[in-house]
This record gives sequence, C-alpha cells and structure tokens, in this order.
Amino acid sequence: MIPQLEIYRWEDASILSHFNCDVPAMDNFIHNKLGQFLCKHDCQMYVVFNSDGDADPIAMFVVSKGKVSLDKEMKDNVHQMEPILYDSLMHYEQWQCGEFPALELDYLAIRKDYRGKHIGYALMNAIYSLAKRVVGDDCRVVGVDAYCTTQYSS
Repeated sequence: MIPQLEIYRWEDASILSHFNCDVPAMDNFIHNKLGQFLCKHDCQMYVVFNSDGDADPIAMFVVSKGKVSLDKEMKDNVHQMEPILYDSLMHYEQWQCGEFPALELDYLAIRKDYRGKHIGYALMNAIYSLAKRVVGDDCRVVGVDAYCTTQYSS
C-alpha cells in the first residue's frame, strides 16, 4: 500500500541533512551540493513526507521549466510515438515549430527505508500534475535524465 504523501515546496536543503537514499553519489550531492545547485539554477525543490506521522522527509525532487525540441527526424517519425503522446502533441498549436514546454525532473530521491513501496510511481503522478502548475497548461512533456546504478534505477 502506498503511504499517503504530503508534498511541499521547500527552499532550504538543510531539511535533508539526515536524508539517506543509500545511493552514495546521490546522498553526497544532497548533503554537499544541493544547496548550491538550488541557488545557481532556476528550479524548485519539493520535499515529501508520509502523512502518517514520520517527521523526516521520505523523498525529495527538484524540477525546472524546460522545453523539448523535436528535430526533423523526430517530427518525421512522430507516428511511431505512443498513441497518447502522439494525440497530445498533434493537437498542440506549436507542433510546426517542434518545441514543447516541458517540466524537467532534475533530481528525485527516495529514502532507503521507503524504497520498494511504490513511492516513485505516486511521485511521478504528482509531478505530472505539478507540471501544469509550474510550466502552464501547455505543458505536454515531463523530461527525465535518469540516473541508474546497480543499487538504484529510475
């Protein structure tokens, strides 16, 4: 069963000082570089809590506004996209220029003791809803640059 999640926009990375996702590179980034990243980039950090009383964050993610640009080959092969994405993009007025507003998922981490509980699935649904608020109603794409290791995959 997926825990009931509470998601808050947060500006101070120190809330994650004891956060442990058990992926050394990500934990190092969160503890030593996330604060600087938030200051230097036009992005928003969100912190996730379990509404059942766990006082510490169980997950975090960082998003920014972006865009997806389709090159000629991609536009020529658009009919090979997933049907739901194809339908969404084909009705979009900027189809001819090949650029679409997007929400870029810069970072996402789930605390070690909450992994395997479908938190990532629930967060991706929340992030998709958030895309409309952050980027606007024209947002059709959520971009993800996935980080995969033997310990963790997206």
